[in-house]
Amino acid sequence: MAYTTEDLENTVTTYITGSGSYRSIASMFGIPKSTLREKVFVI
Repeated sequence: MAYTTEDLENTVTTYITGSGSYRSIASMFGIPKSTLREKVFVI
């Protein structure tokens, strides 16, 4: 599955604004929590 820019933006936005809901987004994409955190810092 390819990730679109919108998908990544939504994931980052959810990570920043949601205290725990980002875990649902991450698991939906199959992204480990640590990988998601790295993507946020890279962006």
